[in-house]
Amino acid sequence: MMDLQRVPAPLHDVSAFAQKSRVVDDRVREAAVLSVSAAQASEFKRAVQAAK
Repeated sequence: MMDLQRVPAPLHDVSAFAQKSRVVDDRVREAAVLSVSAAQASEFKRAVQAAK
């Protein structure tokens, strides 16, 4: 589990995605990325842009 107290506040939304998608194996990670819905990808993009 990620300790959000150690993550800068502007990155909290992005860290939620990181917690859900932390995958060590490259092939499994690729499959996970390819299985993300358009809505989930848009939400992730919004969170990253907000953190800039």
